[in-house]
Amino acid sequence: LVARRTTSDHWLRLSAPTPNFVCDSTLASKAFTLDGQTWLLLDRNLFRHSTTNRQLAVDYLIVTRDVYPSEELFRHIRPSTLITTGDVYARNNAKFSKLASDNGINFYAVKEQGALHLTK
Repeated sequence: LVARRTTSDHWLRLSAPTPNFVCDSTLASKAFTLDGQTWLLLDRNLFRHSTTNRQLAVDYLIVTRDVYPSEELFRHIRPSTLITTGDVYARNNAKFSKLASDNGINFYAVKEQGALHLTK
């Protein structure tokens, strides 16, 4: 699983509870639950030029540099919080921030704000 490989060192180092990964398919291999919250990691534009009648609701959506900031993304996924990784260009962070604000979604840019720390 991509998400498991990406995060496993962090869980060990922080002695955090191991997340429950949903399953192993193109999209679901990047999804997991942790403490009852759903997470999705997108590292490419899976939804460009596609349509859907339903949105996938997640608590946290993490996007990397290779995801283009577009309204199309929010037609497919409805996150409570959008997180951009440290490799996202400043220009795209600004676009993601505006898109999140326009859609009533919380926004967090790791590049600007540092590591995200969640508390219970």
